[in-house]
Amino acid sequence: MPYLERFEVLPDTAKIIPLRLIHEYQCLPIKREPCDDGQERIALVTVWPPDSIMERWIYAVCRKMSDWFLTTSELVTDTITQKFGVGADSLDDSGIEGFEDQREHEKREDQNAAIITFVNEVIQKALTDRATDILLNPTKTRCRYATVLTESL
Repeated sequence: MPYLERFEVLPDTAKIIPLRLIHEYQCLPIKREPCDDGQERIALVTVWPPDSIMERWIYAVCRKMSDWFLTTSELVTDTITQKFGVGADSLDDSGIEGFEDQREHEKREDQNAAIITFVNEVIQKALTDRATDILLNPTKTRCRYATVLTESL
């Protein structure tokens, strides 16, 4: 598999692949290419060679054949965090159709688990950054955060 040291993700990444799959498979779409048969292929960057299950999920969601490239886990993780923020995978709806028939109490349990995961990820990021403060800025559609390191006197 070809290795990339740099890449640019497609601007509509979350519309192409649901955030939960981006986080689970650590993959990002980087370009679209037309095929000879008139269909479109999608190029993805990932941290490990895809297995058949991963390729089938990507095809099921995108409805496109895929070409794969490898890169470092740090580069993929940093790109995901910059583009979507910490905890984006835990608060995003899956975007995969056909699973709307879940019971209401299962949804509530999933929401509670997603919130716990989000808070844990934000705190872990703050600890990694050695932050003294965590600032949350909730909006109607998302919650942004920032960590602050205050110099001691």
